[in-house]
Amino acid sequence: MKEIKRATENKNYLLCKTSVRESIEDEFNSGDLRVSHRSEEELMIINDFLNYLRSFLDYSDAFYSSILPMLEVHTLDKMTVLAAEGEIGTDAFWLQSGYGRYFIRKVDGEGLPLEVTIDFCKPGKVMVIPVNSNFNLQLARGAVIILLPKDYFERLKLNAPVVEELRNKILDFEKQDFLEKMSMVNMKPREKYQEFLGFFGVEIEQYFAVKHIASYLGMQPSFLSRLRGENFKRKSE
Repeated sequence: MKEIKRATENKNYLLCKTSVRESIEDEFNSGDLRVSHRSEEELMIINDFLNYLRSFLDYSDAFYSSILPMLEVHTLDKMTVLAAEGEIGTDAFWLQSGYGRYFIRKVDGEGLPLEVTIDFCKPGKVMVIPVNSNFNLQLARGAVIILLPKDYFERLKLNAPVVEELRNKILDFEKQDFLEKMSMVNMKPREKYQEFLGFFGVEIEQYFAVKHIASYLGMQPSFLSRLRGENFKRKSE
């Protein structure tokens, strides 16, 4: 992924737990080249990720410290498709900031290319690069991620079997999000749009084109533009 470069910006991070913070500082001073060359910003992003993991499984500091050398922080300098149709996905990643979009490519009734948005992903989530499918994954410009190699959890399980429990809890949590998004399906257009903004955050409209969001909501782009105009007018009054 040539478009990826190491994160050097984005300073609005969550406050860290003292124990996790100390673990990071210990690792920072340990001499491991992959850790000692990291910036303060990268360490804070990694701390966010460790706190995310701790929210599912509050395991030992030693365990979370052992994860540090495996983690790589990157930011995207332009809108980037990480997986193309039919390619074998080799990674998952944690999205620290920014948004992602899953879509498929089709052809419309006139034979013109068309992208159908299947799902979006908001910050603070683990995303999986599609494996052997017709799904594509696009990340918005400025997204900050931590790469999780394909064998990430397998390697961790060798030293800590409890990782399987951690993995299952994360997957269960993602299922809850899926069910919440599914509840939008039968809503009326205006209600669906408001629910969409409530779930993903109004910031998502800054990252993707109207046509991409309209596709996900099952609306014509012109109709969604009208709803956005109504929303803006209502907030301005």
